[in-house]
Amino acid sequence: ANLLAISPVWSPDGSRFAYTQLGGEGAGAIIVQSVATGTRQVVPTTNVGQNITPSFSPDGRKLVFSRLTEQAANLHAVNVADLCCVERLTAGRFAENLSPVYSPDGRRIAYVSNRAGSPQIYSMAADGTDQELMIPFDYGASGSSFAPDWSPDGTTIVFHREFGGSPQIVTF
Repeated sequence: ANLLAISPVWSPDGSRFAYTQLGGEGAGAIIVQSVATGTRQVVPTTNVGQNITPSFSPDGRKLVFSRLTEQAANLHAVNVADLCCVERLTAGRFAENLSPVYSPDGRRIAYVSNRAGSPQIYSMAADGTDQELMIPFDYGASGSSFAPDWSPDGTTIVFHREFGGSPQIVTF
């Protein structure tokens, strides 16, 4: 079987990276690989379903990712320091929650959700509470928003938003 690797992301200290390995029965496991030794670890519970867009917490102890099912795509966090304790952070059928990324202080996660229609940028506390639309809609002026990332000081988000069908880079 052909195995495909997508969505790579570095750990904060650069000693390892995480990615999604697609293959087999449509599964997409998240793998954490050491740069020095090449050792690969499968993140617990990710060997079923498709688990994509992993992102490390600033201290490197946690990963947040999106798990795709037939009903929805929800965000989960896992303790990669101890390889345990997967917890679901978002809940909702027929909604897609994708592209999570921790704030530099590790307290919040920005992500993309289509829960209110077209995909937009939301944020929540790192434990999944306090979910809110982070960047306001501007109805009619623009379309979907994707791929959020925090500035190093945590004050600004950069992302791309569609204007007239073509994506443009926006900061907020």
